[in-house]
Amino acid sequence: MSSNHIYELKGAIRADFDQQGRVVFFSAGKLLGAALHDGELVYTELADFNANKPESVEAPDWAKQW
Repeated sequence: MSSNHIYELKGAIRADFDQQGRVVFFSAGKLLGAALHDGELVYTELADFNANKPESVEAPDWAKQW
């Protein structure tokens, strides 16, 4: 990405660079990657976590004490 231009990651909750040097970020329950092509950010969906729902789990007795 160009160091003299600011690009907005709309809806991004967290953003960072991955080991390949691309921008990755979370938005609307999805992990997205962004790359610059012809001066425009092109987004790629890397994973969709929207179907994942948390479930209640009872803590074991050993974890309930200090």
